[in-house]
Amino acid sequence: MFLAEALRQHVDLSRKLCVLDLCAAPGGKSTLAASLLSDESLLLSNEVMPNRASVLCENLVKWGQSNTWVSQSDPKQFGALGAMFDVLLVDAPCSGSGLFRKQPDFAAEWNLDLVNQCATRQQKILQDALPSLQQEGLLVYMTCSFCAEENEQMVDWILATGEYESLPMKEVSRWGILETQSELHGGYGYRFFPHLLKGEGFFLSVFRKTASSFDHTPSVDARMPMSKSEAAILANYMDMEGMLPILHHDQLMVIQEAHYPYLKAFSASIKLIKRGMLAGKMIRNELIPDHELALSASIRKSLPAVELSKEEALTYLRRGTLCLDTHQKGWLLARYQQQNLGWVKHLGNRTNNYYPTHYRILT
Repeated sequence: MFLAEALRQHVDLSRKLCVLDLCAAPGGKSTLAASLLSDESLLLSNEVMPNRASVLCENLVKWGQSNTWVSQSDPKQFGALGAMFDVLLVDAPCSGSGLFRKQPDFAAEWNLDLVNQCATRQQKILQDALPSLQQEGLLVYMTCSFCAEENEQMVDWILATGEYESLPMKEVSRWGILETQSELHGGYGYRFFPHLLKGEGFFLSVFRKTASSFDHTPSVDARMPMSKSEAAILANYMDMEGMLPILHHDQLMVIQEAHYPYLKAFSASIKLIKRGMLAGKMIRNELIPDHELALSASIRKSLPAVELSKEEALTYLRRGTLCLDTHQKGWLLARYQQQNLGWVKHLGNRTNNYYPTHYRILT
């Protein structure tokens, strides 16, 4: 939550931004940032570990915004893109000492060698990714560690490059947050201690890039693909103003037209596992709607739907068999308390449950 305050104090959130959340899983920072960004902005959330990237993707699908993409790439691949991002969020892998109160088992695994290994890894991540930040861009560095080696000393390491200035935060002491300054360069850091506030151990520091860098923001391509037939089909499901349907084999995706240049720029070297919104699969000019479309914030409220009881909703989320009392047939949105849960297809004598198998409740 403190990340939101850092962004509000140091970024003009009303303008179009390109934001990279470099170590994003499981997605709490990304969903928070997505809520603050303008509709024209693009948030790319990255996680290098496949299993964690899958969880990250699921959470952003559930968030329902079309301007959130997910990638699974190494930090150096972003650095190779050049200065493309206005904001870089780095919640660096750390020794986890800030979580001792919440997860006491972490203390048994903690040692100084682990701290030093994490500090080395954090430097490598920053060294690889920092070239992707534009001049005047914002870097937010975070850990859940108490150790100076991973916090204030890392602040000094960043400032020693001569390419960044440290930015203070205003009026944070009233929340019980402790402001510190690094030993060598006086960079600002903000520490969260469980005995001073309601929360776990945490550290955050904010920087502005002062070094000149070549802006690698991609330009609009006049040859942007546009399929009128797919756009017409999707218009039945969502408002298509400013949106671009892209058919890849039989998969129909929807991205914002303004984000198409980024799709071309990223696709060359970044492994994208979520691009905008997956609307569904096209089979013989018919759309088989995807779960992501059901959860989209842009979906039309007037689409045929069935309201489920609590028991029916839980059965649906377990991917169980539903017996619905409805005269409507075909694709229906399954809802609970006016919130879309996903799709069902009612055939009259039976209802097919299309909740994704890998999302289902198992216990």
